Amino acid sequence: MISKVEKCGESAFKETQSVWLFQNPKILRRTTFPSIVLYTVCVLSLFSVQWYMSNNVQDLASLTNLGKKAVRCSTQLVFLKNSVLQSTVPSGIAVQMKFVPSMQDESLKSECNTIMQHAGSRILDVMVNYYSRMSSNLRSDFYSKSEIVKTKLSEEEFTVLMNKVTNKMHHEKIECIKRHTSKLSRDKTKNFGYVQRPDSILHTPTNNVFTARKRRRKAKNFRRPWRKCKTKLRRSKVKGDLPSINDMNEETMKRTVVNLTPLQLTPAQLYVFYLSHSFAPTPTLPNLSIFEEDLENWISKLRYKLHFHIQEGSKQEKPPLEMYQLKKKMSTSKSTRKAPVSRNHALELFIDNVRSDTKNFKQRFNHKAPDNLMPECRKALKELKMLYENEKIIIRPFDKGVGFCLMTLEDYVNRTMVHLSDATKYRVIEDPTSFAKSLIMKITDWTEDFVEEKGMTDQIVDLVIPNLEDHKPGNLYLNIKVHKPFPHAGRLITTGCGSFIENISALTAFELKKVEVPFVIIDKQHFLRKIDQINSSGILRGKTVIHTSVDVVNMFPNIPREFGIAECIKHLEKRPQPHLFSTSSVIEALKITLDNNIATFNGKAYLQLTGTAMGPRNACDYADVAMNYIDQAVHNQNTETSSNPHIPVDWNRFRDDVYMPWVGTQSELNEFMDWLNSIHDSLKFTVNHSTDGVEFLDLFVYSDEENTLHTKLYSKPSDTFCYLVPSSCHKTHVIENIPYNTARRVVMNNSQVDNYTKDKGIFSNHLIKRGYHNEIVNNAFLRAEKLDRKSMYQLKTDNTTSKMCTPLVMDTNPALPNMTNIINKHKHILELDPVIKKCLPPSSIFVSNRSAKTIGEMLISSKRPIGSRETVAETTEQPILETALPLQPNTETLDPNSIEEMGCVPCSKCYLCRKYLNVCNSFSSFHTNQVFRHRDRITCKSDCIIYLIDCVTHKVSYIGYTITDMKTRFSNNKSHFKKKNASCELINHLLSTNHDNIDFSSIKNYDDTLSKHIRVTLIEKVKVDPNDSRSVKESKCEAREGFWQTQLRTLQSYGGLNKRDNRKYVTERRQRHGSH
Repeated sequence: MISKVEKCGESAFKETQSVWLFQNPKILRRTTFPSIVLYTVCVLSLFSVQWYMSNNVQDLASLTNLGKKAVRCSTQLVFLKNSVLQSTVPSGIAVQMKFVPSMQDESLKSECNTIMQHAGSRILDVMVNYYSRMSSNLRSDFYSKSEIVKTKLSEEEFTVLMNKVTNKMHHEKIECIKRHTSKLSRDKTKNFGYVQRPDSILHTPTNNVFTARKRRRKAKNFRRPWRKCKTKLRRSKVKGDLPSINDMNEETMKRTVVNLTPLQLTPAQLYVFYLSHSFAPTPTLPNLSIFEEDLENWISKLRYKLHFHIQEGSKQEKPPLEMYQLKKKMSTSKSTRKAPVSRNHALELFIDNVRSDTKNFKQRFNHKAPDNLMPECRKALKELKMLYENEKIIIRPFDKGVGFCLMTLEDYVNRTMVHLSDATKYRVIEDPTSFAKSLIMKITDWTEDFVEEKGMTDQIVDLVIPNLEDHKPGNLYLNIKVHKPFPHAGRLITTGCGSFIENISALTAFELKKVEVPFVIIDKQHFLRKIDQINSSGILRGKTVIHTSVDVVNMFPNIPREFGIAECIKHLEKRPQPHLFSTSSVIEALKITLDNNIATFNGKAYLQLTGTAMGPRNACDYADVAMNYIDQAVHNQNTETSSNPHIPVDWNRFRDDVYMPWVGTQSELNEFMDWLNSIHDSLKFTVNHSTDGVEFLDLFVYSDEENTLHTKLYSKPSDTFCYLVPSSCHKTHVIENIPYNTARRVVMNNSQVDNYTKDKGIFSNHLIKRGYHNEIVNNAFLRAEKLDRKSMYQLKTDNTTSKMCTPLVMDTNPALPNMTNIINKHKHILELDPVIKKCLPPSSIFVSNRSAKTIGEMLISSKRPIGSRETVAETTEQPILETALPLQPNTETLDPNSIEEMGCVPCSKCYLCRKYLNVCNSFSSFHTNQVFRHRDRITCKSDCIIYLIDCVTHKVSYIGYTITDMKTRFSNNKSHFKKKNASCELINHLLSTNHDNIDFSSIKNYDDTLSKHIRVTLIEKVKVDPNDSRSVKESKCEAREGFWQTQLRTLQSYGGLNKRDNRKYVTERRQRHGSH
C-alpha cells in the first residue's frame, strides 16, 4: 500500500508541485488514513527542504554576483593601471577623443590632438581613481555579506558555499584577464599615448611660485597662535633639549674621548664625541629602494605564513622546534623569492590598501624633521670621517664604558702586534686561500661523517659548509682598556661574522647552551638570587667575612684545550634526550672551530694556536664549560688536581670574574691563591679583597654588622655616563625607556634605601645633563619605586606559548611613510576572514624600525679604511705617549673652493657637452619636486657614473649607468635610435612615441634635431676600486642606479621610463640565494 501511495504521490507532486495532497480525491480514495498521514509528513518535509534549498540558492546567487562584480571591478582597475604603465589610453576612451578641425592646418591639427590626448589621459586618471574606490567598496560589501550568511549556516555548509563562490570568482577573473590582455596588446599598436600629469615644479610658472610665497607670508601674520596637541607636547618633552656647543664645558666633553694623537680636536669635534657612539644624526634622504624591498619582503612573509598555515593539516611531519631555533641562530642569506598571490581576498585587500596608502603618501621632503646636528657639528663629523678614511687617525671604542680612543695608524698597529707577535699563540698563514679550501673540505667531511644525525638536514648542511665567495677570514681589532693605567693596554678581539667557521660555531654554541654548569653565574639577576640564598642560609653569621673577587688573566686565549675538550665531553653526555646531534659530532665540530680560527690584520692572516678567540659564536659557552675544570678543583671534586686545603663557603663565577665571601684568615686566603695559580701554567689569577666590600659586575658587595650581604650600584672611575641623547633619530618609545630602565637598575642594584636615595639623585642629574626632561626622569623613578625589588630579579616562568610575529622591518627616517598608522588603519580587514584571523592575528603584525646610522657606525670599524692598500711597518715595541706633550693642531684642511666646483661640468669640446649636457650643480626629474645637489665633479670623460636623461617633449625621465665615459655611452644610444634597436627603455620610448623633425641625414643635423628633445645630466660618480673586475664595477653601479631610480621616481610605477626587473646583477644574486 505504501509503495502505491509513494508512486501516486510522486506523480501528483510532479503534476502540481505546490498543491496539497488532499486536493486530489482519487489519491484519498485509494489510501488509508495512516498512509495519508505518513505521506503528508513526507510532502511537508519535501516542501521544507525545497524552501531551505531555495534560501541557500538565493544566498549563493547573491554572493556569486557580488563576488563577480568585485572581480570584474578589480581586474578592470588592473587593466587601467597597466594601460598607464605602458603609456597607452584604452580604445574606448581614445575613440571619443577624436576631433577634426574644419581648417586643414597641420599645426592646428597637432595642437588639437595634443589637447585631446591630455584630456583622454586625465579621463583615464579619473577612471583609475573611481575603480580603485569601487573595488575597495565592493570587497568590503562582499565580506560583510559573507558574515551575514555565516550566521545563518553551519560551519561546514558555509565552507561549501564559499568554495563554490570562490571557484566562480576565480573563473571570472581568468576570463577577464584574457580579455584585458588582448585589449592591452591591441592598444599598443595605437598611436594614442598616455601623457603624464605635469605636476613637477619644473613646469610651474615662476610668477605663480613667487605669488604663492607672498600669499603665505601675508597669511602668516594673521594666523592664530599655534598650540601643540598632547602627542606633540609629550614628544617635545621626550626629545628634551641639549645644550649648544658654547654652553658646554670643554673638560666635560673631553671625558668621552682619549686622544693619543698629535692632532688637536676642535670644540665641534669634541661635541660630536660627547654625543656618544649611539647617537643617530637625522638622515638626509630615505633610501626608497630599500624601503620598497622591505615592504615587498613583509608582504611575501604574510602570504607564506598563510600558505604554510593552510598546509598544516597535511600528513607531512613537521620539523622539531629545536631545528627551527638552530636555523634561527645561524647566519643565512636573505631569500628574495616572492610569494605568489594568495587566493584569500581578505589578505589581498589588506595588502592592496597598504600598498595604495604607501604609494599615495606624499614625500615629506619639504616638511622633514629638522636636523638634530648643528651645521658646525655636521662639518666636524665629515672632517673626522675624512681623517679616518685618509688614515690620519684610527678611532676605537673604550673596552669598558662608552667613549672613543684616537690613535695614529702606526701606534694602533704596534699595539696590536704586541699580541700577534707571540709565536706561542699566533702563527702567520702564508697562503690563506689554500687554508680556506682545506677548512671547507674538513667541514664537508664532517657533514658526511655524521650524515645520519637527526639534525643533519640538507638545510643545515648548506648553512654550515662555507664558500669562498660569501665567506672570508675574520678581522682582528683592538679595543683600548682606558680603565687601566697608562699606556692603556688593549684587548684583542676577532670578528666571527661572515667567517668560514661562523655557522658551525653557532651550531656548537646551540648545543653547549643546553649544558648545566654548576657554580656559574648566568647574569646579574642570578647573582642577586644567590646572595639571597646565602643570607637566608645564615652561614656567614658570627664569622669574619673578607669579601674577595678573583680575576682570570686573559682567560679566553689561555684556556688549555686538553681539559676544555674533556669538560665539554663530560657535560654534553648529560644533555636531556632527545637531541639533534650526538656528543661525538659536536666535539668534532668544536675541534674544527678551535683549530681553524683564522683572522686577518694589516694585510696578513693569523691562526690562533691556543685557547679560543673572543668573537666566535661559541666562545663564551665553551669558556663557561671549560672553566668548570677549575670550579670542580676548588671544591675538591676534580681528581686530576691536587687537593684544595681551604674550600670557600661560596664560589660564584661569571666568565673570568669570581666573587666569594671568605670566612678564613688572611694567610689562608694567600695559601688558597697560591694553590689556585698552581693548577695550570697557562691560567693565572689575581685577587682583590677587603672587609669593607669589593666590586663585582656593576655591583659593590658588602656586609652589615650581622654579616648580611648587601649590594649597591657600582660605576668604574672611567665611566662617562653617556646615555643616548634624546634628540637622536630614534623612536619615541626608545627614548622614554632609557630613564625608566636606568631607574629600574638603580632600584634593583641597591638593597638598602640610603644608597638608593643617594644614587637616585646622582643618576637623575646624569640623565638631565644628557638632555632628558626633568618631568620624564622623575616619572621614571616613581614608576620604578612602585615595583617590588625582589620581583625584578626573581626567575620568571612563562608557561604561555610564544606566538610567531610578522613585523614590517624598515629603516628609521622621518621622511618615510608612517607605516604604523597605515597598517593599523586596515587591520580590521584581517578580522573578516576566520582563517586569516587565526594564522595572522592583528596583534602579531606591527612595525619594527632599524636604527638610523649612528656616529659609532660612521667612525668605528673593525677593518682598516677601504682606501688603504699598503701594510704598515710593524715593530714589537709599544710606544709610550706622554700626556704632557703639547698637541699640534691639524694643518690639513679641505679646500673650500672644491665644493663650488662640484657638479656636472662640461669640457666645451665634444658634441655631448655642446649640444646635450645640462651644466648644473643640482638636479631633479619630471616625477619629483625634490632637488638634489651634486657631491662630485663629473665630466663627460668620467667613468663609472650615473646619468639622468630627460625627454623634454613628453616630460619623462630615465636613469642609467655606464662604466665607460658618458660620451661613448651616449654615442651608442644615438646609434641604437638611428638603427631602431630598442636596447633600453629610453630607446624604446624614442621609437614608440612621436618626436617630430628628427633629421638623420647628417651627424650635425641629427644632433641639432635630437638635442631639442633630449637633455643629459651626470648626477653621481660611483666609488669603485680601479683594480675591481668589470662585473664588480657593474654591480656597484647597478646598486646606485636602483637607488637613484627610486629617489628621482623614474620607475614606470611613478610614470618614468625605468624598469627594475631588468637589472642583471640583482637577478643573478636572487638566483644564487633563491634556494636558501
